[in-house]
Amino acid sequence: MFFNNPNCPLKSMKTKHVILMNPFHIDSKDEKEFELAWVECAQFLKKQDGYIHTSLHKALDMEKSQYQYINYAHWESPEKFQKAMTEMRNISDCVKKMAQIPHQNFPSLYKVHIEM
Repeated sequence: MFFNNPNCPLKSMKTKHVILMNPFHIDSKDEKEFELAWVECAQFLKKQDGYIHTSLHKALDMEKSQYQYINYAHWESPEKFQKAMTEMRNISDCVKKMAQIPHQNFPSLYKVHIEM
């Protein structure tokens, strides 16, 4: 069985770090505007306590993909992530810009459960 393979041992990850995975469904006509708003939000969040890394992933086939973009962000803790999000909503205009773009998104925080 794959999971018993000594060449691929499973490691359980014990960390407080969290990953935000936030898939976005947007219309192709809004790509550029969405990307600009995302970059503005990312630049704000990059300066916040607890930020580690973020990246925006774009589907290879925008028309056939359920989600055209997936935001992947690494944070030190759920608390620091939530504090940064609150700050962004209160201070940054990027949230207002993003709200003006028709889209659906489904953000959730995750932790590494199994690492190989």
